Amino acid sequence: KLVSILLAFFCVALTAIGLTLYVSWQLEGGAAAINDAGSERMRSYRLAYLLTYNIHFGLDQASMEGEIAREMAAFEKTLNDLEQGDPSRPLLLPKDEGVRRQMVNLRQEWQNHIRPLLEGVLASQDNEVRKRLLKENRSAVENYVGMVNGLVLSVERDNAYKTSLLRSIQLGLVMLAIVGTMILIFLMYLLIIRPTTKLQDGIQRMAAEDFGVRVPVETNDEFGALAQ
Repeated sequence: KLVSILLAFFCVALTAIGLTLYVSWQLEGGAAAINDAGSERMRSYRLAYLLTYNIHFGLDQASMEGEIAREMAAFEKTLNDLEQGDPSRPLLLPKDEGVRRQMVNLRQEWQNHIRPLLEGVLASQDNEVRKRLLKENRSAVENYVGMVNGLVLSVERDNAYKTSLLRSIQLGLVMLAIVGTMILIFLMYLLIIRPTTKLQDGIQRMAAEDFGVRVPVETNDEFGALAQ
């Protein structure tokens, strides 16, 4: 009986601890997603800044194209990481449907509008055309940054919920420890201390030559066999 009770208690505690570890891992992955998504805001502005700076102040064309190409490659790598996740870091977006939909929209907007805009500006050799393209698409860039910001906020909300969930589980573990200890103490008394006390009382009366004493047989376990 005691072994069964202790094993059941162990399984419940192990499950609760495993759940806290899983939620903690998700929180860590969400924090990495917030960091990476936040870096995409910076890269969006940096790309616009590099193009604007080149138009107004003039940079070496090859140097500018190389710098922008590196930023675009880093931007796309981060998008891929956010989409696919990376358990080794860990990095993962929440499984929330709204967050996933925002990520899909972010990828589509990059593929359909932002990347073609950057490539179009780079392909043009006329500064006036570049200025016009940037001016016409300024709202698109700002809207894209807003989409990135929306993704960050959604992941932050999910992390806040999971933090609250983690605290609730930890509080449950504390309650489990308190209640479980009280139950184990009661069962120890019921299954061990009380039968032992009755046996001891019977043996003491026998030692006093009261051979008419009978120890009550109340259970079919080890103590019942010993009492018999």
